[in-house]
Amino acid sequence: MFIKALVLLCGVSLTQACSISSINFIWNLLMNLPTTPPPPTTTTTTKPSSPPCKCGIPNKTSRIVNGTVTEAHEYPWMVGLTRNYTGYPFCGGSIISDRLILTSARCVSAYQYQPSDIKVLVGGWDASNSTNTMWSSVCKVTIHPDYYIASSSQHFDVAVLTVCGPMPTYLERVGPVCLPQQGVGTQYEGQYHTVTGWGLTSAGGVGSGYLMKADVKTMPNSMCCNQDYNYGYGWNCNQITDDVMCAISVPAGAGVCGGDQGGPLVYNQVGNYVQTGIVSWAAPCGNSDPDTYARVSKVVDWIKSVDQASGNKTVCSI
Repeated sequence: MFIKALVLLCGVSLTQACSISSINFIWNLLMNLPTTPPPPTTTTTTKPSSPPCKCGIPNKTSRIVNGTVTEAHEYPWMVGLTRNYTGYPFCGGSIISDRLILTSARCVSAYQYQPSDIKVLVGGWDASNSTNTMWSSVCKVTIHPDYYIASSSQHFDVAVLTVCGPMPTYLERVGPVCLPQQGVGTQYEGQYHTVTGWGLTSAGGVGSGYLMKADVKTMPNSMCCNQDYNYGYGWNCNQITDDVMCAISVPAGAGVCGGDQGGPLVYNQVGNYVQTGIVSWAAPCGNSDPDTYARVSKVVDWIKSVDQASGNKTVCSI
């Protein structure tokens, strides 16, 4: 094709022969024709997924038995359940929407309390100081339909409290925790978590004025009763069912105690805290045995049905 082009171009001039220099000139022209540049390549970057709604955002400015005091309002979803507007919390709970609180069924079962008997400490940190303390009243208690007590254990130990008016979740010190997706929740086993509460600081001791936290590590249920952990000294291992999750304190000696029931067990999932458990029944305070939690992932669909029945539909799962 190039030779044909040379002949044609040389033939255009009738007065000048096609010399070697002319052929070289034309050849260079042909070999350096402008080409169309290839289209620019584009790279698509995938942004980290974020929750579809705002939840699980802590308030940290720096970085429970033998636990440590939390920073003021570090966990804005944490609430305390009291019998009046001045007492120390007898149980914990967590905000999951501006009208709903997640807690333990044993804390609010009908034979103990009526809804009007329960007052909720919202946005609190120092339970002994009523300054800037907010309170909510409970209008409805919904206990999981499969809740039951067997021996020393609780199963489906979950309840949702509906408060009589919206909580101020727009404030920095008040906000909902994220819920996991419905499922078995094995992805949260073998992970470090945080548990919070105003419970006793030692067996037979007194409650903490300040909200306390402890680091724990979850485990598969099969590990709860192996030779390393031997939950309940092996006599009630059949109580470790799939609606329960076990966790061991890290280091040993820190963990939950009386008054911490109903409080949240949370996992830091790329900056957003997800509630994977509810403090249910515990080994003797501060020993090296695992504590047990109601497994939230098993009841998310039920929680959402309560939310929808209330007309809110604002619970956030990630």
